[in-house]
Amino acid sequence: MNDFSMKLGTVRNHPVARAAAMCLATLAVLFGPSLPWARGQDKTALKGTVEDTAGAPIPGAQVRLENLASHTMLTGESDEDGNFQFNGLPLGQYVVTVTMSGFEEFQDRVEIGNTPPPSLRVPLKIAEVKQQVTVKGQASSIISAQENKSSLQLDERWLHSLPVEGGDPLAIPALFLNPAAAGAQGPQVVVDGVESNSFELPASAVREVDVNQNPYSAAFSRPGTGRLEVTTRQGSHHVYRGLVSLLMRNSDFDARNAFATQGRPPLQRAIPEGQITGPLSKHLTFFIAGRYYLNNQASVITANLPSGLDVGNFMGQERGIHLFGRLDYKMNHRNNLSVFYRYKDKSQQNQGVGGFNLPDRATDIFDHENEFRISETATVSDSLLNELRLTFKDERLATGSRLNQPAIIVNGAFNSGGAQTSEGLRERTASFQDLASFAKGKHILRFGAGVRPRFYNAFDASNFGGTFTFSSLADYVAQRPFLFDIVQGNPSVFFRQVEFFEFLQDEVRWRPNLSLVVGLRHEFQSNVNYYGNFAPRLALAYAPGSGRTVMRLGGGVFYDRQPPLMEQQNLLYNGRLQEITIPDPAYPNPFSQSAALMLPPPSVFEIARGIRTPYVTQEGASIERQLGKGRNYLTVEFTHLRGVKLYRLRNINAPLPGTTVHPFPNFTNINQYESSGASQSDSLAITYQATVHRRFDLLAQYTLSKSMDDTPGLLPSSTAALLALATHAYALFPANPYDLRGEWGPSDYDRRHRFNLAGIYRLPHGFKTAAIVKLASSMPYNITTGSDDNHDDIPNDRPPGLGRNTGIGPGYADVDFHFSKEFMLAYPRETSRMVIGLDAFNVFNKVNFKRFVGTQTSPFFGRANAALSARELQLAFKYRF
Repeated sequence: MNDFSMKLGTVRNHPVARAAAMCLATLAVLFGPSLPWARGQDKTALKGTVEDTAGAPIPGAQVRLENLASHTMLTGESDEDGNFQFNGLPLGQYVVTVTMSGFEEFQDRVEIGNTPPPSLRVPLKIAEVKQQVTVKGQASSIISAQENKSSLQLDERWLHSLPVEGGDPLAIPALFLNPAAAGAQGPQVVVDGVESNSFELPASAVREVDVNQNPYSAAFSRPGTGRLEVTTRQGSHHVYRGLVSLLMRNSDFDARNAFATQGRPPLQRAIPEGQITGPLSKHLTFFIAGRYYLNNQASVITANLPSGLDVGNFMGQERGIHLFGRLDYKMNHRNNLSVFYRYKDKSQQNQGVGGFNLPDRATDIFDHENEFRISETATVSDSLLNELRLTFKDERLATGSRLNQPAIIVNGAFNSGGAQTSEGLRERTASFQDLASFAKGKHILRFGAGVRPRFYNAFDASNFGGTFTFSSLADYVAQRPFLFDIVQGNPSVFFRQVEFFEFLQDEVRWRPNLSLVVGLRHEFQSNVNYYGNFAPRLALAYAPGSGRTVMRLGGGVFYDRQPPLMEQQNLLYNGRLQEITIPDPAYPNPFSQSAALMLPPPSVFEIARGIRTPYVTQEGASIERQLGKGRNYLTVEFTHLRGVKLYRLRNINAPLPGTTVHPFPNFTNINQYESSGASQSDSLAITYQATVHRRFDLLAQYTLSKSMDDTPGLLPSSTAALLALATHAYALFPANPYDLRGEWGPSDYDRRHRFNLAGIYRLPHGFKTAAIVKLASSMPYNITTGSDDNHDDIPNDRPPGLGRNTGIGPGYADVDFHFSKEFMLAYPRETSRMVIGLDAFNVFNKVNFKRFVGTQTSPFFGRANAALSARELQLAFKYRF
């Protein structure tokens, strides 16, 4: 090779040259697909995709290509996206054969001529498996009580095609959760089998999300409809692949918010993301994904000031970096090792403003996290599978007010002054789990145990500047607050919390059409002095006749966990911090004149002695019917949920009824965390899942439900919870701490009717459309007088004879739409894809109100002071190579 050829090769491999070639190829596809060089590159290549009957990709399928003239044989394997490709093929007739364990063999004839053949779509049908099911979970027609056809498995086909604001992969699955099944810390998120407190991964790192999979499994602490199971992508074993994507939004293309009378709230959002994967060696693969989040978004302020209605926009900023990496190593034919790493660095500025909150209430939030995880899977024998999981996480969280001034809360009118929030939290967590599955005859035994030690360094100097609370705007004008409270002392504390669990489950498959699951789970925490949290589980499945109809029964007990926030507040306010509460204080200086000589006793937070962890019991029955061929199911499911010993926050030192006398005179308020609440929820869900046509996928669910409780529970153990407590989360307290009968009412999340529909339609020539329809009836809101009628320093008293959550707001309706076009870009010996899409949210610009005001002294009483987003447009660009 001469020097000129060597230099030419160097230029061709230069990154700038490759980028230029990419741009030229894009222009060629858009404007010159008939150019000779564009036609000729693919004429000897055969590409295809292996899918199941529902359209989900099948990786690892064996593909054979035989030339009928020369009888030469080429072999290959579908990658993690189900794709395969053969290059450099001579012209002629070929036979394509695709095989995969658990599926019927596929065979077809294809001709390679001067014009490249279209990409093959290979739909594999599930085979009739007559042998015993093994722990490896191969496809089988045997009925399993572990399965549930009302479960939703949203793979990449759904996650990358539906309109999702910001590309959040959990946004659509979360629509099908049951709020009554979530715990004190919200729905449980499980990532690759490991429970996670939060989910913040690049969207391209997610392979699928399951909802209500194995609803009564003893391996999990929450019911199926209160759990999201996320599976991340593995590295490619055969080729190097990559992805570059960009989501963009700008308020110039959006409709105006219903409350934004000062023009559109400015918004500028850009979310670039990248991914690369491939083999490092014959047995080692890697996967790396990164995401950057930039969001400049204004919130709408709608407050009532002494000077009149104040409406305006206030700009907030968010920045975030999210990284995810994964290595998968096949040590031998029985052992596989996976290593995961997750990184998060987020900053949010000017948060907490909007509605009644004026700009001086703004806060800044910083969140930094590193997580490292190792998973080792060992196939000990054909009937025994063991998986060991080790996780280590270090997270730092800080929240601070931008203005250091006393807070001013005017019920139902406006909130100003500093946010009085200053807190930091460092959490270091380790998790150790060992799970095993053993198959013997008609039994599949699953058992395991785990421990999660968590270490916290907390700093909470919230409300060190004090808060004035006014019952009404008139009282503010008259400078007549009814309460001033301030916190003093040492704001630092260290504590630990260790969580344990173990479970045993037996799935008995008596007959191909009859299956029973019996399980028992036990769990406890080091800081809860009760160790009797035994949770039995039972599920039965029976398919009479042809097996197209399956009847299922199930029931179980599911325990919650005590949020770290409770232990933190208990330690801080029992010796380190003191809250001073002054009724009817002088304003603006509550310590003026003789007030300093009459300071009341301090207020504290504590955990009730003998507190138990809450639990829910769930019983359910369902009927599934397969309609036609393939994945086409209609499910009708009834579920009853009963919550027992739910968390509440109650002032046990409130003045005795009809008096101003505190039972414990050495304290003003004793705010006690206790497990004394209850709930009940009944729901009837009708779910339809179908691949109506090879181009059309449909998912629809209607739910009729009624949820009642006597406590709103606790907020998740996060900055939001600490911020709410620092600024008087009055809704967490009962109106009358000595009579809780008035607290029984509709749950905060109660919606009698909910309907969600998602559909994807693949048009010819690479075009695709998708839509999401979300309809729901009204949610309740609480009605209060706005005054502290019983002198317990909490202005959440209700009018006589009125129960909790008796206010009714309007319903909710939203339609989101997606439209995209996929382009195939041809290079020598490789093919890439580019997708350009447009998402439209709230297409019909329906006004959906939020934050209904139930304070009778408020000018907004019975009305909302905010609305959800109006119509928004999002541009999407995605390039796969």
